[in-house]
Amino acid sequence: MMKIKSSIVFSMALAAFTFAEERLPAEECFKIGSAEELYAFSRYVNGWDSTEAHPTACGELVADITLNEDVIVDDTLNVNKASSFIEWKQIGVRNHPFSGTFKGHGHKIKGLFSTSIFPGFFGYVAGGTLEKPITIDSLYVEDSYLKTDLSCIPAGFVSYSTDAFISISNVSFSGLVISQSGSAGGLIGTAVATVADISSSANKARIIAKEEGGGFVGNFITGNLFIKKSYNRGPIYGDYAGGFVGKGGDKISFLNSYNNAYIKSISYAGGFVGIGLFNEMEFLNSYNVGTVYSEYLAGGFTAYRVSGDLTLRNVFNFGNVFSDINVADDIINECSDITALNVFYNGYSCVENAIRKDSSDFFSGVVAARLRDYSDEKVNGSIWGQAADDNYPKLSNGVGIISLRKISMFRRAFSDKNAIEQVVTMPRLSVRVAGRCLQIAGAKVGGALTVFDMRGKEVFTTRVDAVDFSVDMPQAGTYLVRVDSQIRRVNVR
Repeated sequence: MMKIKSSIVFSMALAAFTFAEERLPAEECFKIGSAEELYAFSRYVNGWDSTEAHPTACGELVADITLNEDVIVDDTLNVNKASSFIEWKQIGVRNHPFSGTFKGHGHKIKGLFSTSIFPGFFGYVAGGTLEKPITIDSLYVEDSYLKTDLSCIPAGFVSYSTDAFISISNVSFSGLVISQSGSAGGLIGTAVATVADISSSANKARIIAKEEGGGFVGNFITGNLFIKKSYNRGPIYGDYAGGFVGKGGDKISFLNSYNNAYIKSISYAGGFVGIGLFNEMEFLNSYNVGTVYSEYLAGGFTAYRVSGDLTLRNVFNFGNVFSDINVADDIINECSDITALNVFYNGYSCVENAIRKDSSDFFSGVVAARLRDYSDEKVNGSIWGQAADDNYPKLSNGVGIISLRKISMFRRAFSDKNAIEQVVTMPRLSVRVAGRCLQIAGAKVGGALTVFDMRGKEVFTTRVDAVDFSVDMPQAGTYLVRVDSQIRRVNVR
């Protein structure tokens, strides 16, 4: 294997000289069609062996590229092959931060393996302007492993962004990102003084951070962050953990986006943002259906904000939210000074004007109809809908598949979208244990039964078909049994 490594390094050197000799006009892009050429582009941007750096260079893929094979197996590093993996040399270093353009044209990069300082496909980025930002577009990065053990060093597809205007669009990232002592993010590890516009993108990577962990940005310290038409499906673990952002400062805005992944933290966990600091946050036409758990404080959208305006418009939480120490809130752990318009939840929330709905209302299309009927200057409700086999509403803007059948059926029975919410008396839930069998009585037909372990991890979920029924448990342990908003703790021996 060492021969293969040496061969690639030698080929990389030749390709780098080719890049240097081509001297394309500034407005043109280098075409990259092989692993050797991709390594060479990195070296061309950064400068090496006393050659000139070209941080504003433009590169574009003309083919799918495999750097390593089978890097991730069963959601973790393939240790049997790790010694043979070729280390990626990230694009952009501290002395020559990347400020150019990278176009993927829908191609894939597989097997990214980076464990050096500022691990990421891009290491250090800075520069750009509002009119001409750093641009990363139309790229799929799969089977990736990014890890750092260094103190305060972040990890992510873009490891570190500072004093930058950056645009990321149509980028999908999957694999495993670990920061043993700092922040980790699927798309950006840490951002300082950055204006970032992220659209039509996805994180599917598992994120593990000692400090801040986020599906899109681990720690967004200062600047403005705009996320639209995007989603997170990668589980997030950290002291501050969020489906999109672990810790956020200044302005953060979400539009037409969702989280559907498990979020776990020690201090603050949120379906979208772990905690907001001195900032303005807005959640528009978005939803969380992932389980959110924190030892200290948990919220369906964000656990907490230190200060600043918070706006929620046409959104819902249908994910389960748990906390060991404090009462978990389906929205945020604050009750007032929040603009909440057409906001729905299924469990508990103290947010004024937020509307609680039973699971059956999510299943049947009731909530979907309410979301679809709402529009204002920032929100287009018409993109909401629900397919016959969906348990909750989804978006039709590239992050969900739509059918209007449930909505049209419901509208025949619900014509006044401003109707007064009625108080429903819930039957008292009883859960008894007989061996490995749970005997449940007083459940609401059409609701959802969900069983969690004591870490907040979902064991299974199903619809309730009868008022009284029984469920066989797979093994002994302590569990939380939830039917709609009623929760019981049981010990199965």
